[in-house]
Amino acid sequence: TSIWDDSGSDAWRQIIEAPRLQILHLNNTLIPYNAPALRYLRVDMDNIGWRPLQSVVEDREAVPTIFPTREFIALLGRSQFLERLIITDMSALLCKDLPKSRELYVRLMKLSSLHLSGKSLATGDFLHRLQVPAECQVFIDADYIDGEYSDTMDSAFLTAVVDRLHSPMWDSLRVSMSQSYDLLVQVWTSDAYPSLGGLTLSQSLERETIRPERSSPAFTLRLPAGRRDLYTDAFYERLETGFTAGAGPSAIDVFYDDMVESFYKRAVGVLPVYSS
Repeated sequence: TSIWDDSGSDAWRQIIEAPRLQILHLNNTLIPYNAPALRYLRVDMDNIGWRPLQSVVEDREAVPTIFPTREFIALLGRSQFLERLIITDMSALLCKDLPKSRELYVRLMKLSSLHLSGKSLATGDFLHRLQVPAECQVFIDADYIDGEYSDTMDSAFLTAVVDRLHSPMWDSLRVSMSQSYDLLVQVWTSDAYPSLGGLTLSQSLERETIRPERSSPAFTLRLPAGRRDLYTDAFYERLETGFTAGAGPSAIDVFYDDMVESFYKRAVGVLPVYSS
């Protein structure tokens, strides 16, 4: 079942009984189903495709929405047989009066694949509230906290990520930069993934609804590698001309130098200390 609704994520209140529902894809809504047989759930929270209908007025940017943490926890708590969970475009803001994660959380002990993407504030908080099996395959695709040229990551997000990266089950590590200048950190167990390692972005979001029964543990983190100020209009103007002011290095060389420096600072910030 696939449902698209331009009324927003907080428009539904009454619980809907769906005892036979197993596969569900929601776009810009969070319908409070009671679906005990649900095995696959994907929720796209803030797709820009619906914004012109609802949030953008006179060419102004859309107002950031608040991530519905309580509603998500309640929905997942009624779906204890869930095997795949995908949440994309997680909102930038959180409710200010949320209980601590030890008081508001959900256990999904059948989950074999988890994908979370969005702003680091909501992603980190929600990751703290999910208790999943050790063998669950996890892909976290996070972005900066909102703010002009801000390149900070939420501290709770970094704590949640480092805790998972530092699990004793991992014996393999890969750190790389993607072609789109993203930092990729992957950990896995070598007997489960002898050659490939963790999931790719396309694998984590693939349309295959339910994964095979046997799941191999792996954790993948994807972050913007560069600072936001590397992508200013001034940079693209310099690229067009090919050179910075004066007889100095070319704009692309300056960009690569800054990108490498930012990449290593970001990697050091998320990688735990490993001892042999």
